[in-house]
Amino acid sequence: MNRRQTDSNAPYQTIDATSRLTGLSRDYIRRGVKEGRIPYIRGESGNSAYMINVPLFLRQLELESCASVRLEDRQ
Repeated sequence: MNRRQTDSNAPYQTIDATSRLTGLSRDYIRRGVKEGRIPYIRGESGNSAYMINVPLFLRQLELESCASVRLEDRQ
């Protein structure tokens, strides 16, 4: 099986590449894009791939995880 190489330093990644980099499922990322919770851009043509802003997405995940720790501490 030949997997595509992913440049982990590129700020914008496809959903598949973002899944490989983060360990999150493609379905989770797709849902987040559709719901507007995950930052992305899309090319001008309707068939262009969604390109996830990975640095911003990782910051969002960091904030979410910090918030969950704070909530657990309060209980």
